[in-house]
Amino acid sequence: MRLLAVVTDSGRRVQIDLDDASLLERIRSGQRLALRGQWRSRPEAEGGAAAAGKGGQRVGRPDGCRGASRCFRAAAVDNPGEVRGRWRTGRDDTAESSGGADDGSERWSESPGRGGDETTDGSGAAEAGLQPVLMAGTTVTTTPAESGGSAATIPPLKIATGLPTSTNALIATALPTIIIPIAAATPAGAACPGTQPAPLTRAQLRQMVFQELQADPSVPTLGGTFNLCSHGRTRLTAANSNVTEVVRLPCSGLSYGIPWDFSSCSFDNFNGWADAADAALTARGVDVYRYTYRVYLLPPGPCNWPGQGVVGCTGDFECRSWIGGSVWGSPQALAHELGHNMFMGHSGAATGDSYVDEYGDWSCLMGFCCSARCLNTPHAWQMGWISVQQLSGAQLAAGQPLGLRLASQAVNASSGARIRPTWVAGATPVFLGYRTRQRGDAQLGPGLADRVHLYTSPIAGTLDAAPTVWLGALAVGQTLRYPAGKLVVQRAANAADGAAVVSVCRVAGNETAASCRRGFDFDCNGLVGADDPGCAALALASSGR
Repeated sequence: MRLLAVVTDSGRRVQIDLDDASLLERIRSGQRLALRGQWRSRPEAEGGAAAAGKGGQRVGRPDGCRGASRCFRAAAVDNPGEVRGRWRTGRDDTAESSGGADDGSERWSESPGRGGDETTDGSGAAEAGLQPVLMAGTTVTTTPAESGGSAATIPPLKIATGLPTSTNALIATALPTIIIPIAAATPAGAACPGTQPAPLTRAQLRQMVFQELQADPSVPTLGGTFNLCSHGRTRLTAANSNVTEVVRLPCSGLSYGIPWDFSSCSFDNFNGWADAADAALTARGVDVYRYTYRVYLLPPGPCNWPGQGVVGCTGDFECRSWIGGSVWGSPQALAHELGHNMFMGHSGAATGDSYVDEYGDWSCLMGFCCSARCLNTPHAWQMGWISVQQLSGAQLAAGQPLGLRLASQAVNASSGARIRPTWVAGATPVFLGYRTRQRGDAQLGPGLADRVHLYTSPIAGTLDAAPTVWLGALAVGQTLRYPAGKLVVQRAANAADGAAVVSVCRVAGNETAASCRRGFDFDCNGLVGADDPGCAALALASSGR
């Protein structure tokens, strides 16, 4: 769940409570904002009836001000400005990015089903708009003759060659990250009320973070997740990143004149802890500004969620994420929040009750925590980690199935496909990706490995934090029908080299005399001519019987 918090021209951090959550659809990282509404809480010196300025962070749950000392209820967002440049250093006094922070809370903890708070954020508002068409008749079926794994009844496929490919700009070659474990301690050294001591030492954390320090290659690490899943294109290593010693903070303090303590996980508190930890490290001689990403490991107690992080960092404000005390040792929890910093939205899944579970994609680290796996195909494409075959109406004629060869995404950076259903007005692109238990996907869960996965997402480029939605996964012999895109995808037997093979068919409607005569498959049932019941019925009718 995401909300907006801006940093004003005077440098004040203000939480925004929106009258209409759909206003977030217009806001992207890096925009200058002007908000109209009323102050709900503020220091007496601030006054005014508008909040304007440098954008900021979208943080917290949509439950009002959550005790923030500075909170503005916005009725309108006026003329969001253009996104500013990425990864700039220094401070821009005319415009600062608006970013986002994901309050994962228990919604993305490792448990199936909905659970938790179902209110959507800005990206979720767009996702909600997809729900009615996503659910309309989408089915996965198994051909009876193929239930044992045979693909004997699938007609021979002509594998397409020379298709256009699509690649996005690489998000980054390195992820300079500082990971800051925090403990809350009294002057006597005891844990502050409501908190517990740091659950891991710096040495233990370094083994969890850095692939090169982990003796057992089968144990997932944060660095290994990025190094392997990106095919070595985006690296987090001990050379470019740092895990600090535990930073011990007092039980209360002030940050920019705003009090904080460890009694709750409020907006003022988690920002205050981060500010105080930065100040403590700076006093020790640690240059926190050397690192693009700052990850704060919070003491167990105040925060009951796995993590939250700024969605889309442009370099104009602190690029932060916070990790709950119960998941310090989970590389996936840290990777998920860093993923938000890297402009990734959540990975949801279509369910059988016309609902999109915002975190329900078990094939992607941007879904539920905390199983080890890589990104799904649309997110990997977004990051510039893979190139995909690109299809539209120009390559996929109605009723003429096309064979696609899909290499394993875990081992080949040229894998997957992106289909733009240009024949359906407003249809969202569909992605296909083949996943195997190798490299970063070595621990892919049951029912996910050796499957061709189908997703839909409006992601348009590297910096587009739109969500993704998992539609289903195909074993050999299975078929997925996606009426919203007028598509049918059928999985054939693997190629000799192990690549997955699928048939993609664009539905034209019922068979006609012309389609039957020309051997087209307008209804995409895998049958043509006299073998198709539709054609047989037409032939019978034309004979007058």
